[in-house]
Amino acid sequence: MEKTNKKVNKIISEIRKLKRNGFLKLKPLDGEVRFKCQRCGKCCNSPLPIILTKEDQKNTEVIKKSSTWYGFKVLKGNGKCPFFEKRGCKIYSKRPTVCKAYPFHYDPFTKKFYFDENCPGIGHGKIVSQQKLREIKNYRLSFWRSITSDTKSLLKICQAFFL
Repeated sequence: MEKTNKKVNKIISEIRKLKRNGFLKLKPLDGEVRFKCQRCGKCCNSPLPIILTKEDQKNTEVIKKSSTWYGFKVLKGNGKCPFFEKRGCKIYSKRPTVCKAYPFHYDPFTKKFYFDENCPGIGHGKIVSQQKLREIKNYRLSFWRSITSDTKSLLKICQAFFL
């Protein structure tokens, strides 16, 4: 339990740091929003490592570039994703789960969607469909399950993330 608490506390600390530094600005998704990836790489340069789900870990290309961070399999390349290049993601069609969902987030407790208003793709492209939101929900649920199966720990993480 102490090891789990240490991991949870580290994640909460990193989330708070991202929010304090203005890197993550979540806004509730009320109504419709347009989104089209601008391939700018902002999301690929997060100070927080990309935590890999069990499904992501089946991708041999991803696993070759992974490391361990507080017991999690992650992608990290000195604050930059090792797959990001000038024209975008080298493995876009096989990118990790968390990348597929960005800039959208799902709170499993309130069942609300959020988006990162710092993302330059917000406001461009097509309106995000209900089908896409269902996919994002499934990506995020898979992501949350990869972090912890303990409901109390997950609640603490989500409170830090969404409040």
